[in-house]
Order: sequence, then structure tokens, then C-alpha cells
Amino acid sequence: MQQRNVRFALLFCLSVLLLAGCQPGQFVLPPPPVAAAPTPAVTVQEAKIQSAMEAAPPVIAESATVVDWPAAPGAEQAILRAGSDEWVCMPDWPATPANDPMCLDPTWSAWMQAFMTGAEPEVTTLGVAYMLAGGAAASNTDPAATEPADGEEWVVPPPHVMLLMPGGFDAAVYGTDYTSGKPWILWDETPYEFLIVPVVPVAEAAGPIAVTDSVETKIRNIEAAAPAVIADNAMLMDWPTEAGGEMTPLRAGTNEWLCVPDWPATPPDDPMCFDPAWTAWMGAFMTGAEPEIDTLGVSYMLAGGAMASSSDPFATQPADGEDWVVPPSHVMLIMPGGFDAAVFGTDDTSGKPWIVWDETPFEFLIVPVQ
Repeated sequence: MQQRNVRFALLFCLSVLLLAGCQPGQFVLPPPPVAAAPTPAVTVQEAKIQSAMEAAPPVIAESATVVDWPAAPGAEQAILRAGSDEWVCMPDWPATPANDPMCLDPTWSAWMQAFMTGAEPEVTTLGVAYMLAGGAAASNTDPAATEPADGEEWVVPPPHVMLLMPGGFDAAVYGTDYTSGKPWILWDETPYEFLIVPVVPVAEAAGPIAVTDSVETKIRNIEAAAPAVIADNAMLMDWPTEAGGEMTPLRAGTNEWLCVPDWPATPPDDPMCFDPAWTAWMGAFMTGAEPEIDTLGVSYMLAGGAMASSSDPFATQPADGEDWVVPPSHVMLIMPGGFDAAVFGTDDTSGKPWIVWDETPFEFLIVPVQ
């Protein structure tokens, strides 16, 4: 260090010798650097707001009202930041060991108020909530548990979406196994039951791909569509090579899910995985028949997707002057009776859950998770 300073001084002296009269042996050093201003400490309130914003896609988290957890049972929730829309976000709950901020739509906000006061919630429409940082529950069966039972551990799901639905969920369809990696029911057969939909894909997107790509490439492409236990064990099928043609098998499966690779007819990468309700829906859609939907259906497009129109199910190219509709990583939902546009809207640019092909037999809900 000393030698480097000496060299610097000599060079500096030589450069100004004629102008400043610097003589050999007189070292003229530059002034010391000005210290940078210290970074202001993040306040507790700011830290909680930052925590809450980890729960949902930015367009939701940035405009949501952020409220704190009650300081004591029955206490009011302090408003940490006023919002500009109907979503409410909450920071990590200190009572659990995991990081578990959440963002709630109005249906979920009403549910949360009922839950926190011990009242029975009234669920009249589909509700969507986000916990994209993950979560934790003391029990898979008891909503009132504050600590795991002796010999048990915390239930810690990965990043996920939570769904409420009038009438609840059928355990014969979804199950209650929180270790399955698939959508599952928490607190089944209680007034507070809801569905957890994990949203961590197996791999990064590896497309788009070509019709002529190998089976191995197409299977690798599918891995970006859904969580591991689904994509790794689903039946994999390839798209028909011509209109009206048959789908061809890529790999046999060991669960009830069906996955397909990137659809070459669209410009971006869009592999997808369907549960049985969605598989039946897709069969009807591909033949032009009206689907029969008797339960909530969940499908994954965690690599993103594309469609020619958000209003016309059978458009194959965007209308003149329009572009492809390209939603980011998302989950797709179908349910009996469809969806209420007054609740979710149809704006494909909103970044929030929105209805595709509204008021047609093929309408479904896109829930962005990026």
C-alpha cells in the first residue's frame, strides 16, 4: 500500500511539475475522498411493507393497502400504507417460523376478518389470495391451532395461491395431503377450508420449441409448466401435427394430470399441465363441443402463455391492429357457472386475475403468479 501511494505521488508530481513548481522529493497528494452519506436505516414500518410486497405480483402488491397483524388478540390492525385498489397485503406473521406474507382480494379479506374473530365466513364468490414467499400453518386440520401437536411439525407449503369457493372443495378431487406437491385442501370440512395451489415450476423455461424437436426436448420443455410432482409424473402428450389430428403420447404417466409442450401455433413458449377437469375441458375445446364443468379445475402455465384473442376462443391470429395476448407465468381456473366479470374483470393488461373468453362456454380465469 505504501509503495502504491508513493508511485501515485511521483506520477502526480511529474504531471504538474511545470505548472506548480513541484520538485523531486516533494510529494503532493490529492485531497482525501469525501465519505459517502450513511444509508438511512429502514424503519420497522418500511420493513413490514417490504415484507408484505413479497407476497404477490408487483402490480397487486404496489397498489394494495398494507395492514399489520394485530398487536394482541382482538386488537385493531394498523394501516401501514394506504392503497389505491381493493387488495390488502399483510407482512410476515411473527407467530410462525416461516416467511409468510400474504395478499388478499376482497373475498379473502372478508374471510380473514371472520377467521380472526372466530366467526363463520360467508363465501359467495371465488376468492384469490397470494403467498408467493411461501407460508406456514400449525396444523393441516385444526384452524385454531397455534403450535403443532406433539410429534408433528409446522405445515410449510412452498410459494402458492390460495382459493376460496362457495360450498368449499371436494377432498375426493383434491385430497388433503400437504406433502403431495399438488393442489390440496387445508382445514378440510371446517368453515375455514381453502385450496392451496403450489406455483413453483420444475425448471426454467426452455422454449419455444419446434414441431420437429426431439421427444427429450419436448419433455424438458414441459418441466417449466408445473410443479415437480405434477410434471414429473403426468402423462405427456404432443400436439396434433395437423388440424383435427390425434395427439401423440410422449410418455406414460402415473398420476391423473396431463401435460403438453409449447404449442407451435403461438409465438412464445407455452407448455401447460391439466388436472382431470381441465383435460375434459380441453377435449371439448379441441372438438368445438361445449364443456361440462362440475368442479373447480386447475391447470398450470408457469412458463407463460399466449392466445390470439382474449374474447374469441377460436381466433388463430390477432385481429388487424392487435397483438398476441401474452400473460406471464400463471394458473388457470375453471368452475361451474363461470366467473363474474364484475368481480375479476376482463382486462388482460391489468396484471391481476382476469377472465379469458368471458360469456362464452370456454371462459376461464387467469391468475398471474410471476
